[in-house]
Parts: sequence; structure tokens; C-alpha cells
Amino acid sequence: MDYRKASLGQLYYISRQTKEKEYAQEAQKELNRRDYMLPIVIHRQRKHEAERAIADLQKRGFEVIFPLTEFKRDGKRYDRDNRNRPVFSENTFSSVWMAKLRKVDY
Repeated sequence: MDYRKASLGQLYYISRQTKEKEYAQEAQKELNRRDYMLPIVIHRQRKHEAERAIADLQKRGFEVIFPLTEFKRDGKRYDRDNRNRPVFSENTFSSVWMAKLRKVDY
């Protein structure tokens, strides 16, 4: 079986349910290899929390793919009046800090 074409679910099933050790070990190796390929995305409300999370992951062997960036969203909140019509109430604002990291193979 070509493990590079198998889905993650198939590989997980093979690694857990197969009686033949060779197939199970090969499937587990492919799963581990793919874990290195999947990026980790950091989402934090505060910048210093995101920087701390990135520093912790870099100590564990991760590298930054996408730098720490702030994403902002604006919105409006509406209330209902006594005739059930929308009436503008307030502007809302939210921001999130995001970064993307991946495991480095040595």
C-alpha cells in the first residue's frame, strides 16, 4: 500500500487495527512524518501572550512560517425598538494576534 496517498484516517486505522506489525509500523511512521508537515497556528487576544507562546514553541524546535500579525474586526450592534425594528446601538471592535509555526526536522 502506498502510504503517501492514504488519508490520515486510513493511516490511523492501519496503525491501530492492523495485526501485521510491518504495516502498522510503516503507517505510524507516515503519521509522524505528516505531523511535522502540519503547521501550528497561534491565536491570542494579547500580543505578549502570543509572543510568549511563540518563544515556548521555538524552544521546542519550531520555526515561524507566518510572523505575528494583528487581525482587526469592526462591527455594529443593533437593538430592537418597541416596534421590533433594528436600531443602531454601538460599534464593536475586536482584534486577535495570529502566527503560524511548523516543526523543524533535524
